[in-house]
Amino acid sequence: MSGETSKKRFFLVKTVGGQEEDAARIAEMYVKASNGKIKIYSIIKPPASKGELIVEAARYTDVYNAFEGIKSFKRILPGLVSFEEIKELLTEEEEVELNIGDEVEIISGPFKGMKARVVNIKDKEEIVIHLSDASAAPIPIILSKDYVRKIK
Repeated sequence: MSGETSKKRFFLVKTVGGQEEDAARIAEMYVKASNGKIKIYSIIKPPASKGELIVEAARYTDVYNAFEGIKSFKRILPGLVSFEEIKELLTEEEEVELNIGDEVEIISGPFKGMKARVVNIKDKEEIVIHLSDASAAPIPIILSKDYVRKIK
């Protein structure tokens, strides 16, 4: 059959944030229940993306049929996702180790854009900083490590 040999493509499916896994499981059930009529080869939930699934299928209509009727399904974005974009989404960034005395820039929150110095490391996820731009008596601020970027 000519449909069997068609090229596999990657589609980006938008879902309600936090409902990606539920939508993927329901779509999987629809695909299994179709007895081979819906040809979905894989569903990927990128770890860094919220509300997105990457679906490998032969045709757009297969993706639509698999997700149609799922409450958390929003839409299928037009166009295809390239393999390079998928690799970029699935590659994790290296975690930069912070030490006491390191200069950091705050990249999120109310102090965004300010520079600071790490004065203590509370635990694996939190640090205590003093703002460099602050007055003579700096106030210690506790932040998540995700809110800062190490200045080299």
